[in-house]
Amino acid sequence: MTEEHGGTGSGMSDGQLMQQVQKGHPAAYDELVRRYQKKVYAITYGMTRNHSDADDLAQETFIRAYQACQRFQIDRAFQAWLFRIAVNLCINHIRKKKRRGEMPLDEQTDPVMPAPSGQNPGRDTEQRELGRQIDRAIRQLSPKLRSVIVLRSFEDMPYEEMARVLKISQGTVMSRLHRAREKLKDTLREFMDELE
Repeated sequence: MTEEHGGTGSGMSDGQLMQQVQKGHPAAYDELVRRYQKKVYAITYGMTRNHSDADDLAQETFIRAYQACQRFQIDRAFQAWLFRIAVNLCINHIRKKKRRGEMPLDEQTDPVMPAPSGQNPGRDTEQRELGRQIDRAIRQLSPKLRSVIVLRSFEDMPYEEMARVLKISQGTVMSRLHRAREKLKDTLREFMDELE
Protein backbone atom coordinates (compact mmCIF):
# COMPACT_ATOMS: atom_id res chain seq x y z
CA MET A 1 0.00 0.00 0.00
CA THR A 2 1.34 3.39 -0.87
CA GLU A 3 1.14 6.51 1.24
CA GLU A 4 1.09 8.99 -1.61
CA HIS A 5 -1.08 9.00 -4.70
CA GLY A 6 0.87 11.00 -7.24
CA GLY A 7 -1.23 10.06 -10.24
CA THR A 8 -4.65 9.89 -8.65
CA GLY A 9 -7.28 12.52 -9.37
CA SER A 10 -5.63 15.87 -8.95
CA GLY A 11 -2.11 14.46 -9.35
CA MET A 12 -1.11 15.82 -5.94
CA SER A 13 0.20 13.70 -3.08
CA ASP A 14 -1.82 13.31 0.11
CA GLY A 15 0.59 15.66 1.88
CA GLN A 16 0.22 18.33 -0.80
CA LEU A 17 -3.55 18.06 -0.62
CA MET A 18 -3.46 18.42 3.17
CA GLN A 19 -1.32 21.54 2.79
CA GLN A 20 -4.05 22.94 0.54
CA VAL A 21 -6.70 22.02 3.10
CA GLN A 22 -4.72 23.79 5.83
CA LYS A 23 -4.57 26.88 3.62
CA GLY A 24 -8.36 26.94 3.42
CA HIS A 25 -9.10 25.01 0.20
CA PRO A 26 -11.84 22.47 1.06
CA ALA A 27 -11.90 21.05 -2.50
CA ALA A 28 -8.54 19.43 -1.71
CA TYR A 29 -10.21 17.57 1.15
CA ASP A 30 -12.92 16.34 -1.22
CA GLU A 31 -10.16 14.68 -3.25
CA LEU A 32 -8.80 12.95 -0.13
CA VAL A 33 -12.30 11.72 0.71
CA ARG A 34 -12.64 10.30 -2.82
CA ARG A 35 -9.29 8.53 -2.47
CA TYR A 36 -10.01 6.93 0.87
CA GLN A 37 -13.77 6.57 1.31
CA LYS A 38 -13.87 2.90 0.20
CA LYS A 39 -10.91 1.90 2.37
CA VAL A 40 -12.26 3.74 5.41
CA TYR A 41 -15.65 2.11 4.93
CA ALA A 42 -13.98 -1.31 4.60
CA ILE A 43 -12.27 -0.74 7.95
CA THR A 44 -15.40 0.50 9.73
CA TYR A 45 -17.46 -2.37 8.33
CA GLY A 46 -14.78 -4.90 9.18
CA MET A 47 -14.75 -3.62 12.74
CA THR A 48 -18.52 -3.29 13.29
CA ARG A 49 -19.92 -5.95 10.91
CA ASN A 50 -22.91 -3.63 10.44
CA HIS A 51 -23.52 -1.50 7.34
CA SER A 52 -25.42 1.29 9.09
CA ASP A 53 -22.83 1.68 11.85
CA ALA A 54 -20.02 1.45 9.28
CA ASP A 55 -21.55 4.26 7.19
CA ASP A 56 -21.92 6.50 10.24
CA LEU A 57 -18.39 5.79 11.49
CA ALA A 58 -16.84 6.32 8.06
CA GLN A 59 -18.52 9.73 7.80
CA GLU A 60 -17.46 10.57 11.35
CA THR A 61 -13.87 9.61 10.48
CA PHE A 62 -13.73 12.19 7.69
CA ILE A 63 -15.44 14.83 9.82
CA ARG A 64 -12.96 14.30 12.67
CA ALA A 65 -10.00 14.34 10.30
CA TYR A 66 -11.20 17.59 8.72
CA GLN A 67 -11.73 19.17 12.14
CA ALA A 68 -8.18 18.17 13.12
CA CYS A 69 -6.55 19.10 9.79
CA GLN A 70 -4.61 22.05 11.25
CA ARG A 71 -2.91 19.68 13.70
CA PHE A 72 -1.89 17.25 10.97
CA GLN A 73 1.88 17.21 10.41
CA ILE A 74 2.55 17.27 6.67
CA ASP A 75 5.65 15.05 6.94
CA ARG A 76 3.49 12.23 8.37
CA ALA A 77 1.59 9.60 6.36
CA PHE A 78 -1.98 10.84 5.89
CA GLN A 79 -3.34 7.34 5.29
CA ALA A 80 -2.02 5.96 8.59
CA TRP A 81 -3.35 9.05 10.43
CA LEU A 82 -6.80 8.69 8.83
CA PHE A 83 -7.02 4.94 9.44
CA ARG A 84 -6.02 5.46 13.09
CA ILE A 85 -8.98 7.84 13.50
CA ALA A 86 -11.30 5.23 11.92
CA VAL A 87 -10.03 2.38 14.12
CA ASN A 88 -10.23 4.47 17.31
CA LEU A 89 -13.79 5.57 16.53
CA CYS A 90 -14.77 1.94 15.93
CA ILE A 91 -13.16 0.72 19.15
CA ASN A 92 -14.99 3.42 21.13
CA HIS A 93 -18.26 2.61 19.35
CA ILE A 94 -17.97 -1.12 20.09
CA ARG A 95 -17.14 -0.49 23.76
CA LYS A 96 -20.07 1.92 24.18
CA LYS A 97 -22.51 -0.54 22.63
CA LYS A 98 -21.28 -3.33 24.88
CA ARG A 99 -21.56 -1.13 27.98
CA ARG A 100 -25.13 -0.21 27.06
CA GLY A 101 -25.96 -3.84 26.32
CA GLU A 102 -26.93 -3.03 22.73
CA MET A 103 -25.04 -5.90 21.09
CA PRO A 104 -26.65 -9.31 21.47
CA LEU A 105 -24.08 -11.95 20.63
CA ASP A 106 -25.65 -13.29 17.45
CA GLU A 107 -27.54 -10.28 16.15
CA GLN A 108 -27.05 -6.70 15.01
CA THR A 109 -24.85 -7.60 12.03
CA ASP A 110 -25.18 -7.68 8.29
CA PRO A 111 -23.00 -10.64 7.30
CA VAL A 112 -21.58 -10.69 3.80
CA MET A 113 -23.08 -13.75 2.21
CA PRO A 114 -21.67 -15.47 -0.87
CA ALA A 115 -24.08 -15.30 -3.80
CA PRO A 116 -25.98 -18.57 -4.22
CA SER A 117 -24.73 -20.56 -7.18
CA GLY A 118 -28.10 -22.22 -7.73
CA GLN A 119 -26.31 -25.46 -8.60
CA ASN A 120 -26.19 -26.95 -5.11
CA PRO A 121 -28.78 -25.55 -2.66
CA GLY A 122 -27.32 -27.53 0.26
CA ARG A 123 -23.86 -26.08 -0.38
CA ASP A 124 -25.28 -22.56 -0.75
CA THR A 125 -26.98 -22.88 2.64
CA GLU A 126 -23.73 -24.15 4.14
CA GLN A 127 -21.81 -21.18 2.67
CA ARG A 128 -24.33 -18.68 4.06
CA GLU A 129 -24.10 -20.28 7.48
CA LEU A 130 -20.30 -20.20 7.30
CA GLY A 131 -20.51 -16.46 6.53
CA ARG A 132 -22.70 -15.96 9.60
CA GLN A 133 -20.28 -17.95 11.76
CA ILE A 134 -17.28 -15.94 10.53
CA ASP A 135 -19.10 -12.71 11.41
CA ARG A 136 -20.01 -14.13 14.82
CA ALA A 137 -16.39 -15.19 15.43
CA ILE A 138 -15.06 -11.74 14.49
CA ARG A 139 -17.60 -10.03 16.78
CA GLN A 140 -16.40 -12.17 19.68
CA LEU A 141 -12.87 -10.76 19.38
CA SER A 142 -11.90 -7.84 21.58
CA PRO A 143 -11.74 -4.51 19.69
CA LYS A 144 -7.92 -4.59 19.75
CA LEU A 145 -7.76 -8.08 18.25
CA ARG A 146 -10.51 -7.22 15.80
CA SER A 147 -8.55 -4.21 14.53
CA VAL A 148 -5.47 -6.27 13.59
CA ILE A 149 -7.59 -8.89 11.79
CA VAL A 150 -9.40 -6.19 9.81
CA LEU A 151 -6.24 -4.33 8.82
CA ARG A 152 -4.27 -7.45 7.92
CA SER A 153 -6.80 -9.91 6.56
CA PHE A 154 -9.29 -7.53 4.94
CA GLU A 155 -7.03 -4.63 3.96
CA ASP A 156 -3.84 -6.67 3.37
CA MET A 157 -1.90 -4.02 5.26
CA PRO A 158 1.83 -4.66 5.92
CA TYR A 159 2.89 -5.08 9.56
CA GLU A 160 4.90 -1.86 9.51
CA GLU A 161 1.91 0.18 8.42
CA MET A 162 -0.37 -1.57 10.90
CA ALA A 163 2.06 -0.59 13.65
CA ARG A 164 1.87 3.06 12.51
CA VAL A 165 -1.92 3.04 12.30
CA LEU A 166 -2.38 1.40 15.70
CA LYS A 167 0.58 3.16 17.37
CA ILE A 168 2.04 -0.10 18.63
CA SER A 169 5.23 -2.01 17.84
CA GLN A 170 5.43 -4.51 14.99
CA GLY A 171 6.02 -7.21 17.60
CA THR A 172 2.75 -6.31 19.31
CA VAL A 173 0.98 -6.34 15.93
CA MET A 174 2.25 -9.86 15.23
CA SER A 175 1.40 -11.07 18.74
CA ARG A 176 -2.16 -9.71 18.55
CA LEU A 177 -2.63 -11.11 15.07
CA HIS A 178 -1.52 -14.57 16.23
CA ARG A 179 -3.93 -14.43 19.21
CA ALA A 180 -6.79 -13.21 16.99
CA ARG A 181 -6.25 -15.99 14.44
CA GLU A 182 -6.10 -18.64 17.16
CA LYS A 183 -9.37 -17.39 18.67
CA LEU A 184 -11.04 -17.36 15.25
CA LYS A 185 -9.82 -20.90 14.56
CA ASP A 186 -11.18 -22.12 17.90
CA THR A 187 -14.59 -20.54 17.32
CA LEU A 188 -14.86 -21.76 13.75
CA ARG A 189 -13.58 -25.24 14.65
CA GLU A 190 -16.69 -25.72 16.81
CA PHE A 191 -18.87 -24.88 13.81
CA MET A 192 -16.93 -27.16 11.46
CA ASP A 193 -17.15 -30.01 14.01
CA GLU A 194 -20.95 -29.59 14.09
CA LEU A 195 -21.10 -30.02 10.29
CA GLU A 196 -19.28 -33.36 10.36
